[in-house]
Amino acid sequence: MANAVSVRESLGRSLLLFLAALLPSALVAIFRYDWSLPPFEDAAMLMRYAGHFAEGYGIVWNPGDPPVDGATDFLFMVLVAGVHKLGFSLPDAVRLLSTLAHVATLWLVFRINVRRHRTGVGIALASVAYLSLGPGLVYLESYFGTPVFALAGLLTYRSFLWLLQRDRPSDALQFAIWGLVTGLIRPEGVLLAGAMLVTLFVAKGGKAFRPIVLAFGMVFGVLGGAYFIWHWWYFGHPLPNPFYIKGGGAIYVSSLRAAVINTMLLALPLLPLFLYGMWKQRMRPRVIILLAPVVGFVVVWILMSNAMNYAMRFQYVLLPILMVAWTPILQDLLRNYPQRAWLRIAGSVLVVAALTYQYLRYHDAARMFPDGRVELARTLAPFAGKGYTMAVTEAGNLPLFSQWRAVDTWGLNDREIAHAGSVTTEYLDRYRPEMIVVHDYWAPGYEKRIQEPKWARMTDTLETYVAARGYKLVACYGADPHNTHFYYLLPDFPDFARIRTLIRNLPYPWYENGRPAVNFVPK
Repeated sequence: MANAVSVRESLGRSLLLFLAALLPSALVAIFRYDWSLPPFEDAAMLMRYAGHFAEGYGIVWNPGDPPVDGATDFLFMVLVAGVHKLGFSLPDAVRLLSTLAHVATLWLVFRINVRRHRTGVGIALASVAYLSLGPGLVYLESYFGTPVFALAGLLTYRSFLWLLQRDRPSDALQFAIWGLVTGLIRPEGVLLAGAMLVTLFVAKGGKAFRPIVLAFGMVFGVLGGAYFIWHWWYFGHPLPNPFYIKGGGAIYVSSLRAAVINTMLLALPLLPLFLYGMWKQRMRPRVIILLAPVVGFVVVWILMSNAMNYAMRFQYVLLPILMVAWTPILQDLLRNYPQRAWLRIAGSVLVVAALTYQYLRYHDAARMFPDGRVELARTLAPFAGKGYTMAVTEAGNLPLFSQWRAVDTWGLNDREIAHAGSVTTEYLDRYRPEMIVVHDYWAPGYEKRIQEPKWARMTDTLETYVAARGYKLVACYGADPHNTHFYYLLPDFPDFARIRTLIRNLPYPWYENGRPAVNFVPK
């Protein structure tokens, strides 16, 4: 009985301290964030899939079209659809899941450091405070599911840590299951779990590794294999649709460079400690094992495009892992440095400096702004029942909030365009969209700038098409004439005049700064 009371008291004390560590990020969330802003473009795409899935249409971009895996975050999309089915709006469903995952990740970091590494509570709380003030709030604001992926990655790493210490079949099974879940949330999760598996082979080898690889092979071979076969059968292709736009077997040196820099920036205050661990011969083998999955996951980004890596979200899964990998090195430093008092003073100063770094890097300036496309889409929503189609270069908020049938001319959400390599005149003729929206880098009377060759080829195709088919340019909004949204309307559909008036007269804040955009098409 006394032990039970003691456990409850200890847990209650831990919870209170944990909540205290969250106070800086809670104050930032309250006073530095506007939670009413619309989703980031890529996040809005996933919501469209989740909405259609919840409504019984399947995993489709447009109801009635063949399935397409454009959401990428497959399991997260399914979870969002489930919560939406319970009565939550799509934005609320995303934010609820991401917030719960973010808090769970923070609590897991605290528990791993206290229970697995046996660190002092102060060190564990410093880890929580640093992580909570990181870009997690940015993902919550922009409606990304990144915190859900980070939680799954950390649960996989926790099983990895237990397997380094002991040989239990249940730990091997948990490691395999969480690795599969991580891979189902985002495809690169398989690569993260694979990096941990290779590290376990190097660390344990021989007979001790056999139960791990057998459990991993069974879970990934049976459950993962069944999912892969189903995915290929249901979608018609083995890989998510965006891979054929952003992957395709190319080598991305720039993506590798970005992954290295982003990971270093995410954990910048910890780098001296990791270097200390590598310098100390007695610590080096352990540090290598702890960091090997991180290094492996960074290296694989040479195979994937860095496009749309908003707020370093592709590398964020590594930050919670690093927040439980650094504490054994610190413990060694504390054990072997006689001047404990000086270390505590220096540690307190470094914690304050690290939290200040997090605040200034992620929260000192506005990140998201009102978006004219969202207000316009909501205005267009009453016309959705008339079967109108829009073709858009950025298929996020406009299709989501208007609920119009949409053609994603870039191809992330269009299987045929993705595999053909570009949109064509013949493909557009098949839909004959009433509205075409082009994000380009010029305005009438100004020279066009080429930001990216493949994007320029797409916009050239669209601009040639609208000229040949007699579309009317009704607006060209932008903060400056070299970064603009063109709105073209087909002149012979019934609501041309009404929608033209709406587009031209609606306030259009520019999504990059929230200021009123200029319409470069004179009235």
